[in-house]
Amino acid sequence: MSAVAERFGDKRIERQDMLGSFVSHGLSQGQLELETVVQLLGGSGTTSTGILNTMLCLRTQQVGVHRKGARAGAAQQGPCRGVEAFPLHLTFIFLQQAIASTIILTGANGSAGIHAAEHLLKTYPEFTAIFTVRSAADTDVNTENLRRIISEYPGSHASVHQVDLADLSAVHQFASTVSVGIVAGQYPPLKSIICNASYWNLVGDPELTVDNYDKTTQIVHIAHVALVLRLIGSFSPDGGRVVLVSSIGHFRKKDTNDPMTLDEITQQKVWKKSAEWAKITKDNTALGDKLE
Repeated sequence: MSAVAERFGDKRIERQDMLGSFVSHGLSQGQLELETVVQLLGGSGTTSTGILNTMLCLRTQQVGVHRKGARAGAAQQGPCRGVEAFPLHLTFIFLQQAIASTIILTGANGSAGIHAAEHLLKTYPEFTAIFTVRSAADTDVNTENLRRIISEYPGSHASVHQVDLADLSAVHQFASTVSVGIVAGQYPPLKSIICNASYWNLVGDPELTVDNYDKTTQIVHIAHVALVLRLIGSFSPDGGRVVLVSSIGHFRKKDTNDPMTLDEITQQKVWKKSAEWAKITKDNTALGDKLE
């Protein structure tokens, strides 16, 4: 490394910095080259990052290590051969998986879910993202939009899975796939399950699922409970978080003679604004139909 080499020799450069301090205390050029790897990755105080930096140093430099000799207690000093370094490689993978985690987001191609998915990909690229959708077909416009967003983050670890929450057998099959994948090392342990998928029929007759439950109740509640309970044992040892996305749709206007609380006033304002947006959406849709 040129930054280290310039500190030695007949025309060596002396600087009042960390490397200069090491030189003045007698460290050799080889020792400084090893130290520089850690210096470049410095700045984090977490134990996990420190261990990862050590593993990176061991894997990328010809470090002298003690090897087991022919007799008990004997040791031989010398560079580590590839076959002897293999356990270090396995240790490095283990540490990576211990730090990395998986996040499941249901309803990832919906109006709120797709923005949450993009936020995860952009802000937390180190996580493995598992996005579930009702239909993974290429003809599904929303799913194709999700795939397009994923393609904009080539360094991400994201996958799209078709899971119809209106069918509990599909939920159990998906849960089995994830849990088996975590055990096999395909996915890191879970850090969060974001229960975002929803369904609400406001215009038609009540609907029943193949499991003979009300469709809204199963998709919003029952299926998510089943998914979380099936995967609760697949979370990382340090725990995680289950996020339940809800709405104020269950609130109804109370008797007009009763005084309204601040929360109820806020809810009323939200309902009013929602009604305005619904009318705008309906008018725009009607206009679009006419233009077509």
